[in-house]
Amino acid sequence: MADIAKLSEVKKFVRKAKKGDNSSFETLYELYYKDLYKMALYMTGDSFEAENIVSDTVLDAYASLDKLKDDGAFKSWIIKILINKCKRARKNFAEKKEKFESEPVEEKTDLQSGIDIQKKVEEELLVKQAFLALDEEEKEIVIMKVYGEYNSSEIGKVLNLKPNTVRSKYKRALEKMKDKLAG
Repeated sequence: MADIAKLSEVKKFVRKAKKGDNSSFETLYELYYKDLYKMALYMTGDSFEAENIVSDTVLDAYASLDKLKDDGAFKSWIIKILINKCKRARKNFAEKKEKFESEPVEEKTDLQSGIDIQKKVEEELLVKQAFLALDEEEKEIVIMKVYGEYNSSEIGKVLNLKPNTVRSKYKRALEKMKDKLAG
């Protein structure tokens, strides 16, 4: 029942925002900011970049709010905008990274704390490598499920997939990561 009440409230705020009520759009922003930020942070790996992407997403959503046909689909609509912006940011980062890949890296260690930090970094790197082995859709599903805490139906709406397909792809993605970590 709470989701239905929440959905009717969201629809009300969207309708008001479409009519130019800025405080209603601000309410929508406050409602979804944490989810947007968490997803952007995980997809980019950089808090500054995540903030910029969320800001750009909100500005684009505000500017094109009149194009949203289903007021109840606001959440999935704004998440799609965010995901597309994150993909573009990753692509741009990859292009820039290629230019600087050959530069030497200085390592700093401080005995035991350095060893502990190095071990933690190595573990994080292994998990990140396992994650990067996934295809784009699998990455999006894992991010939305783990960090966005979305259920299969919500993810399906955003990615235009059936909930069963989302669950299957999520399970396969986790198996791929597990295999990569084991091997």
